[in-house]
Amino acid sequence: MGIGSLITVSIPFFARLSYKALIVCLFFTGLAHVNLRKFYFKNLEILNFYKGAFWPSASAFWAHWAPNSERSRLVGIASSGSKMGNIIALSLGGVLCVYGFDGGWPSIFYIFGLSGIVWSILMLSLASDSPVEHSFIGKREKEFILGWKF
Repeated sequence: MGIGSLITVSIPFFARLSYKALIVCLFFTGLAHVNLRKFYFKNLEILNFYKGAFWPSASAFWAHWAPNSERSRLVGIASSGSKMGNIIALSLGGVLCVYGFDGGWPSIFYIFGLSGIVWSILMLSLASDSPVEHSFIGKREKEFILGWKF
């Protein structure tokens, strides 16, 4: 996500440079948001692009961080966040086109790209794979989260 956000910030620059540069930039933006996976089909190795690692990693995240009784509710809330994000982004994008800085439309890419960069920095510095590895979690909270696994 961080690499895709860095490239997103540069989209207005490449759009002003030339349409060919923009196409290359958009290709790498899309490539930054997909995973490259190999799978085998009738003894042939085929490279398969599939959309992002967010949903599988979110499932693994909740498997470690949520008690069984709360897991489905938390997954539902997290999943609805992507829908709400679309609603907010599309509405805000229209407003930024009219009232934004740097000619309007580029401000969409600057704001969403920078918010992705900030989110990536926060996740890399504050998140961990499991409560056992987390450095900021309290003992009581860790026992509550891990208690359901025993």
